[in-house]
Amino acid sequence: MEAVQKAKSLVQEESRQHLLENLLSNFQTPTLENRKICLATSEGIEFIPTNQISYCEANGSYTDFHLTDGRKLVVSKNLKEYENLLGEMNFMRVHNSFLINLGEVKKFVKSEGGYIVMNNDRQVSISNSKRDAFMKRMGI
Repeated sequence: MEAVQKAKSLVQEESRQHLLENLLSNFQTPTLENRKICLATSEGIEFIPTNQISYCEANGSYTDFHLTDGRKLVVSKNLKEYENLLGEMNFMRVHNSFLINLGEVKKFVKSEGGYIVMNNDRQVSISNSKRDAFMKRMGI
């Protein structure tokens, strides 16, 4: 049991080190487009440039990251945590289930209650309470 506890401590320390390195990298990066986010997946830790995230989708206590290259990463933190991290980087929570990269929006469809079409042609719901703020952020 002592060996297992020691191994768990080492893994946690390594994870913290990666997070610190990512944080320092973000402070040294001159533009928001070049920032990276650290995502702990079941396979390990991935450092993803924020401009490669198309949108994030709530999946219970998990968050699904849909990337511009078509990949999907599942992370064991809820969407609220990423809303706080990505909110200053051109991301917006447009629905209880969706946090989108505003730079990846293809169009806004007004019919059927309104929805957003992303560059990857995925339709994302927009809540009535977020519609005006979305229009304002998009300059509509």
